[in-house]
Amino acid sequence: MKARVIPAFRKRKLPASGMGEETPARIRVCAYCRVSTDNEEQESSYEIQCTHYENLISQNPSWELAGIYADEGISGTSTQGRDQFNRMILDCEAGRIDLILTKSISRFARNTLDCLNYIRKLKALEIPVLFEKEGINTMDARGELLLTIMASIAQQESESISRNVQMGVRYHYQEGRVCAGHQNMLGYTRTSEGSLAIVPEEAVLVRRIFREYLDGYSPKHIGERLRAEKVTDRRGILRSWSIRSIQYILRNEKYMGDLLLQKYYTEDFLSKKIRPNKGEIQQYYVEGSHAPILPREIYYRVQTEIERRSSSRTRYSHRIGLSGKLFCSECGSPLYRVKAQGKRHTRWRCASKIRRASVTAPCEASSLLEKDLQEGILTAFNLLPGQERALETMLGHLETALAAADSILEKRRQESACLPDKGEEEPAEALFHPAERRYASLLKKREDLFRKKREITDLLERIEYMKGKKAEGIEDSFGGLLPEAACRESEDFYRRTRKAYETGPLREYKEDMVIRFVKYVEAGQGIRVCFKAGILIDPAIE
Repeated sequence: MKARVIPAFRKRKLPASGMGEETPARIRVCAYCRVSTDNEEQESSYEIQCTHYENLISQNPSWELAGIYADEGISGTSTQGRDQFNRMILDCEAGRIDLILTKSISRFARNTLDCLNYIRKLKALEIPVLFEKEGINTMDARGELLLTIMASIAQQESESISRNVQMGVRYHYQEGRVCAGHQNMLGYTRTSEGSLAIVPEEAVLVRRIFREYLDGYSPKHIGERLRAEKVTDRRGILRSWSIRSIQYILRNEKYMGDLLLQKYYTEDFLSKKIRPNKGEIQQYYVEGSHAPILPREIYYRVQTEIERRSSSRTRYSHRIGLSGKLFCSECGSPLYRVKAQGKRHTRWRCASKIRRASVTAPCEASSLLEKDLQEGILTAFNLLPGQERALETMLGHLETALAAADSILEKRRQESACLPDKGEEEPAEALFHPAERRYASLLKKREDLFRKKREITDLLERIEYMKGKKAEGIEDSFGGLLPEAACRESEDFYRRTRKAYETGPLREYKEDMVIRFVKYVEAGQGIRVCFKAGILIDPAIE
C-alpha cells in the first residue's frame, strides 16, 4: 500500500537559519544583554551590547524590535535576580516575541541546566535563540548538542572564576585584611588599605551595650532601651536592635582588636548559598589587627557571662525587673506575676498556689500587691547608706584576695611556661597537665573575685548619690568620643562607662535599679532584698 503525501501549506514563523525567507508579517525580534559586574569597564560593554542590537534589528526590514532586555551587574549562574531575563521569558510565553538574539551562551546563562531548560521551553514555543558568537541557532537539529557543549564550557569558566576570586579573598585573609562583613558593622568602617578604623560616635554605643550586659541587662532589654531612645547609627538609620543583633555585637571579636576571618563560606558557586564555617574550610585569626573599642579583658568577661547565663536556670528576658528574682520566703518557690481580668491591681503569687494540682502541700502564703512589693524594695534601697562601712570592709578584703590571686597566677604562669614542648603530635596533652588545670582554676577564681569587686564598687557609687553628692569622676557618656588608643585597660573602661544618677534618696521604684543591683528578693510576711554586692537588707529589722 502506497502512502499519500500531503504537502506543507503553512509557513513557519522563521526558517531554520533564522533569516532568509520572507514571512507574511515582520518578525518580532528582541535582544538579551547581560554583564556580571557594575564596574566602569563592564558598563561600557553593557551599553555597547544594547546599542549594537538596537542598530542590528532596526536595519533589517523584515524585523521589528520587540525590546532590549538587559541585566546589569548580575551573575549568570542563576536566573534568580535576573529580572529582565525573567520578564523576557514571560513575554515569550505571552506571544510577544518571535526571535531572541544574544551575544553568546555565557551572556544567556552560565548554568548548563538552566540554559538547556530555557532553550527547550523556548523551542516548544517555536522561538529560536541565535547566539552570535558561537553561530548557533537553537532550532537547528545540531543546535542542542553544540549548545550543551558550549554551555558546559561556560559553566566551567564560571566555576574557574569563582575559585580564583575565592583564592584572592583568602590571600587577603592571610594578610589580615577585611574583605567583607564590615558595611553595617557598628563601631567600625573599612579603610582603603583593608583595615578597620573606629567610628567614635558608634564606639560609644558598643561600650554601652557591653557595659549594660555586664551590669545584668539581657540582650532583649538592651535592645528595647535603644529602640525607646530611637538610637541611630552613623548613617542616621534607626536600627531594629533585635536580640540577635545585640548577641552578634556581644560575641564579635573585632571589638577587642582581633579578626576572625572566613566565618562564612559559599557552599556552591551556582546556588551561592552561604553557610557558617564550622570547620569545613580553613579560618584565619589575626590578633591585634586594628585599634580596639574595648579592653580584651572586658570582651572575655562578657563571653564568660554569656556562658554563665546559658547554664543558669535564671531567666534573663527582663520583661520586668523582678523576673526570675522573686521567691517566697515561706517555701522558697518562685513568685509569679498575676493580673486577674477586670481587676485594677497586679499581684505576685507563690508558684505552689498556682500549681495546686501538682503540689502535695501548697504554700499558704498570701499573694502580694505589686505596689506593696515595690515600696518594700524602695525602702531597702534607701537603707543602703547604713551599709556603706560594711561594703567598704568587704571591698578591702576582696582587693587583698585579688592581689594574692595575681601573685599566685604569676607563679602558675611561670610553671606553665616551663612545661616541656610536646610538639604538634599531642597538642591537647598540655591542657590536662596539673599545672595547667591549677592555672585555669585560679583564673576562674580571680574572675569571680573581680566581678564581686565591681558589684560592690557600683553599689558604693550608687550610695554616694543617695547621700546627696555625686561620686567623683562619674561620666554618663560611656566613654564619649575617645581617641583610638583609649579604653585598653579594664579599669579605664569601667571608669569611663559609669552611670550618673539623681542625687538624694530614691523617691520612686525603677526597674533598672533592680536589674542592676538586686540578686534576689524574698517576699512573704515581710520583704528581704539581697543585693549582688552581698548585702542582705530586711526593712522590718532595720
